[in-house]
Amino acid sequence: MADNHVEELAELVRVLTSKTLSRAPNLVKILGYVCREYFEGRAALLKEYNIAVQALGRPPDFDPTRDSIVRTEVSRLRKRLAHYYATEGASNALRITLPEVGYVPIFTRRDEAVGDTAKTPDDVKTPDAAGDREKEYSEPRPSFFFPAARKKTLRYSAVAFTVAILAFAFVYVAFLRDNAGSVIEAASAEPAQQPAMNNGGHPAPKGAIRINAGSSSRYLDRSGQLWESDRYYSGGSTIVRPGRRIARTFDQPIYQSAREGDFQYDIPLPPGVYDLHLHFAEIIFQPALDSSAEMRRFHVTMNGKPLLTDFDIALDAPGTSTADERVFKDVTPAEDGFLHLKFTSFLKSALLSGIEIIPSERGRMRPIRILAGLRTYYDRKDQFWGPDRYFDGGFAENLLANATGTPDPELYARQRYGNFSYHIPVAPGRYSVTLRFAESNFGVRDFGIPSPAPDRTGSRIFDIYCNRVILAKNFDILKEAGGPNIALEKTFSGLVPNAQGKLVLSFVPVRDYASVRSIEVIDEGS
Repeated sequence: MADNHVEELAELVRVLTSKTLSRAPNLVKILGYVCREYFEGRAALLKEYNIAVQALGRPPDFDPTRDSIVRTEVSRLRKRLAHYYATEGASNALRITLPEVGYVPIFTRRDEAVGDTAKTPDDVKTPDAAGDREKEYSEPRPSFFFPAARKKTLRYSAVAFTVAILAFAFVYVAFLRDNAGSVIEAASAEPAQQPAMNNGGHPAPKGAIRINAGSSSRYLDRSGQLWESDRYYSGGSTIVRPGRRIARTFDQPIYQSAREGDFQYDIPLPPGVYDLHLHFAEIIFQPALDSSAEMRRFHVTMNGKPLLTDFDIALDAPGTSTADERVFKDVTPAEDGFLHLKFTSFLKSALLSGIEIIPSERGRMRPIRILAGLRTYYDRKDQFWGPDRYFDGGFAENLLANATGTPDPELYARQRYGNFSYHIPVAPGRYSVTLRFAESNFGVRDFGIPSPAPDRTGSRIFDIYCNRVILAKNFDILKEAGGPNIALEKTFSGLVPNAQGKLVLSFVPVRDYASVRSIEVIDEGS
């Protein structure tokens, strides 16, 4: 075990035995299960299906698309935790929160904030997301007529589960006490010939690495991925602009802090092939008529070789206060086992918001899968779909009817509509893009708009472009799908990013609004 969880375990026991949670057996089971998996290093397995089967006792054929028990109960758990820390747990030094997206618990100190994760779902308000706090967040209507025997069974179940958690906590604490020396030694050990850097004594990471540059706090993003506080750096200074609103992202905290100046990151990296994502946002300069006074140019090298030259964040984004991302594939550590990233000022100071290093395969960037709206999803192939990002314009909407003709109706459950675009960052190469559509308005509920045809075809028409090249002209979802609420996929191959490393997908209305449900980007390889 690499981490000492004694303090977190003590807080878990306090919460599970509190008046607020002890009488809610399902909430006790869920919180105990997700914390145990987190303590044991199995946070990646915290999926809706596993929680339903292993924590709530649902059968192996449990289908999350048909049964929302986990989403409903986790919503209740978030609210109970918020109530607990506002009442009987108000003086606790440590607090447990569950993110708005995902199920990995976050432990924070009372005077600490980890991104937006300290907020309950009712506190989270973002543009385009008003409709995304849908029925899955609402608590079911309580039943006031439990038979007495049922009440007694629930009470005994809660007590039994709490006793089990206490036993687990006791054994776990004993293990850490008996092995404290080896745990501390392993956590503080440094690789031989490690460069001078601020790594806070952290060992070489395993798997994906995410660093929130300039931040002293961890952050759990909307995809459920944990960003560590700033580390492995030398030089530079921190810049924090918590009030700055950043376009094209719901993950504001990643871009509201930065490292500025001349600096270097020396990141310990196991052998392998990785995708490197560098995140930027111009949070110092403001738009002005005399833009020459606010130009920023700097160079970036990786393992001594040029990566970005004369790079200008506002020019690349384009604009200030806009999330920007550059992606590089086939990244490997240097011979000394580190990835060396050097940021050198040219005109004003270099500026960096975040670093992601993600295991990949040679010659292919990892796929990008985007759902309209703020939900995440594992499809039938166990492929992860992240929440909406990289967009400009449009509105997010939840749909009432499930799309037919697909094994994954969740991919069609929400739409972005209007006049909008996606600026999707990719590494150099050729890509295929699959767009998913379904028509849930025309032919179903028509808003009283006159129909150009008896079958409602022609009611919604729009054009689709990639980097200003037409992909589909006068596209009509209803006509191509053959009817309303029918899943439709359109794949476009051989697409190449622009000079800024983006696939800019533009959805331009011709009649009524453009619409898309989900987007998938696949590297075609060499």
